[in-house]
Amino acid sequence: GLSYLIYDSMLAGTDIDEEEDLLDLLIFGEGGARNYLKEIGFFVKIKREKVFLERR
Repeated sequence: GLSYLIYDSMLAGTDIDEEEDLLDLLIFGEGGARNYLKEIGFFVKIKREKVFLERR
């Protein structure tokens, strides 16, 4: 017979509409999107226990 799987669609994508979303992607992301951000110069900067998104 057929089998099925319930997949939470919230895990399938995300909206990137805030600077913090890019920061989250750099910190927690894997794969192409994260690699692309790094290739174009984005990086995570930590200063006085705060985390910032920076670009070279």
